[in-house]
Amino acid sequence: MRRAADGNSIRRPNALDVKIAPLGLPGCLRLPSNPFGIVVLAHGSGSSRLSPRNVYVAESLGRVGLGPLLFDLLSSD
Repeated sequence: MRRAADGNSIRRPNALDVKIAPLGLPGCLRLPSNPFGIVVLAHGSGSSRLSPRNVYVAESLGRVGLGPLLFDLLSSD
């Protein structure tokens, strides 16, 4: 999911917000039509699942049939 300039979420087609157990880390799973695999992109310090670069990589993976799962390793705490 992308953030608009005003900070609001922009819903992407086939994107699902998820919480990764057991800590409830925020993530976003993007499934293209008929995916043939999933790629996990874990983001830590200095980056997040919402950064334009990471969203671009996820969208590129989706265009070739992979379903990217982007999630942040760090919580706001």
